[in-house]
Amino acid sequence: MSTLLEKAVWTEHDFDQMGWHDASVYGLALLPGSLELLLDIDYILRWVDPVPPSPNYSFWVSPATLAFQGVQDVESEFSFLHIECLTIQGIKRADPKPTPTGGLTDWQWSIELHQGRLGFRAHGFRQFFRRPPLHTDGQAIGLNSRGGLSFAQE
Repeated sequence: MSTLLEKAVWTEHDFDQMGWHDASVYGLALLPGSLELLLDIDYILRWVDPVPPSPNYSFWVSPATLAFQGVQDVESEFSFLHIECLTIQGIKRADPKPTPTGGLTDWQWSIELHQGRLGFRAHGFRQFFRRPPLHTDGQAIGLNSRGGLSFAQE
């Protein structure tokens, strides 16, 4: 991976260093039987200050799979004026509780989107970066440049 990306897989232990603001969501999947919620996203690793005379930021962006484990009690609210792209405002976690079997902490997760909200309880997450980040003028790589949709966890 690149110097912008210290490791290829991040987990809930990295939560305090992560931020999903303006990450584009290309796909969402609930996997029955596995209790997993998967999001195919473009994760913004770094905002780059404008270089004069340009007034615009540029970005280092990498396609990633965000996979929550032990998902239960899913609730959602979505509102679309135009179905172009789901965009994350932020991800919050609260109300930590030990799991009945012990060893894991169950959290209440809230994925705040510009178009609504997705809430659920889960043990944690793993975020898999599928390729090194690209430097781009936009906050998303785009479907073709990122190789289409993927929920790959490798």
